[in-house]
Amino acid sequence: MPAGESAETEPSTGGAAPDLTDAANVLVLSERLDSAARATYVDDLVASGLANLLVVSFTEDPARWLDAWGTVDERPGTTVLVQESAPEAADPPGVERVAEEPADLTGLGITVSERLTNWQRSESLLMFESLNTLLAHIELKRVFRFLHVLVNRVKSTGATAHYHLDPSAHEDRTVATLTSLFDTVVAHEEGRWQETTWP
Repeated sequence: MPAGESAETEPSTGGAAPDLTDAANVLVLSERLDSAARATYVDDLVASGLANLLVVSFTEDPARWLDAWGTVDERPGTTVLVQESAPEAADPPGVERVAEEPADLTGLGITVSERLTNWQRSESLLMFESLNTLLAHIELKRVFRFLHVLVNRVKSTGATAHYHLDPSAHEDRTVATLTSLFDTVVAHEEGRWQETTWP
């Protein structure tokens, strides 16, 4: 598949969606997802009744994830979008944008921790898209330390977090190092989401 091209959703091959009830920190392995794959992601991997959503995205406009919830009434009540620069276009009510640099792990960590601490709810989801961007700016050792702190903060606040990574962009040992931080690993394979192991 050419670089930058979306991974399209194929017809489902059946099977139940992964049960992530007891997983606070989930590593999501996939290429860039198209709109159909994002919709199945929300349907299969995100718990219903989500109150708060925090999306960190340095690749594209994180607001595109809101479309995966379908109607406005189905969306989380509070949404915070973290990106390098906020667009001038107005956002719908309940949506806040925060500008952070991917290379500034301290500032990024503070922003994420403050939101999760203020919410202190199990109906809160952190969606970190994507770890590939961090690894492009920062060495693996620093990214690992940052994530080690973050996964523990997620657990302490009762939230859930999904960390997206395209494994094809890195060596197997890099992906294997990161997987040790998470409660479980899921992948988008053959048109559906399923739990997996790495390698």
